Amino acid sequence: MANYITENDYPVESTWILKVPVSFLIVTVFIVIFIALILLPVAFTESGGWLIFLIVIGMIIFMMVGIGILSMIIASLSKDNFHYSIEDEFVIFHQGIISKQQKNLPYSVIQDVIVNQDIADRMFNLASVTIENASFGGGQMYVKGRQAGALIGFAGNVAVIPGLTIDHAEALKKILLSKIKQFGSTSKAGL
Repeated sequence: MANYITENDYPVESTWILKVPVSFLIVTVFIVIFIALILLPVAFTESGGWLIFLIVIGMIIFMMVGIGILSMIIASLSKDNFHYSIEDEFVIFHQGIISKQQKNLPYSVIQDVIVNQDIADRMFNLASVTIENASFGGGQMYVKGRQAGALIGFAGNVAVIPGLTIDHAEALKKILLSKIKQFGSTSKAGL
């Protein structure tokens, strides 16, 4: 039995779970400031204006905190139910909270391996490895007619391993590129 590389060797960091809630917190602060600037004149001029002002701001904060908590729960469940292994001729992904899925991606169909680091990743010193394959879509992933954003696992012709340290992301990219070079045109796996 070969020694495969898995998420145990290059884990999704626990701080990745905080990425979306912190982003929501930052957006909430800007929304509250914007709404406050609009409603502040009303609060000064109308009777009961302060009460309306506080209710609106409170509702916005309550909704955004709720969305942040829900996103943290979903991210935690997604992280716990995401597994990958880099094997001899395939990268294998397992994912799903309710509906379990598996994808075996032969090295011969991988077009690109990219290390991404968005603004939220930079705040937590994280990076993602994106693997694009040669299926329909030209390197773009679409979910219900719109281009998808951050994800964990696979969808369409893209697979993402998020929440890695920068060193782990670069090491995984190097390993994958070496496997692609080794099996790219001579792989028995094919399409």
